[in-house]
Amino acid sequence: MVQGSLRVWRPKDIIRDMNVLLEINLNYSQSCHAREFAMGLMTGTPEESFSKLPDYFHNLKKHNPGTVAYIQTDLEDCFEYCFFAIG
Repeated sequence: MVQGSLRVWRPKDIIRDMNVLLEINLNYSQSCHAREFAMGLMTGTPEESFSKLPDYFHNLKKHNPGTVAYIQTDLEDCFEYCFFAIG
């Protein structure tokens, strides 16, 4: 599937390409895991993303006067939700 100029590989595309390019036979489950792993390498984990929120919100408020930004965490300091409104 192509979205704009960015190609999105679906599991069946990965199966086909690995077979054609490397002569490797993957099943659907293996191709799903490979895709998730590759996406994680490119985008990072959700934990890494959420850990950047305090810095992002700090800079958002610093550069946009009147901005409100709030992060709610649980007792173990795990992200629950956030709110922001740009001033």
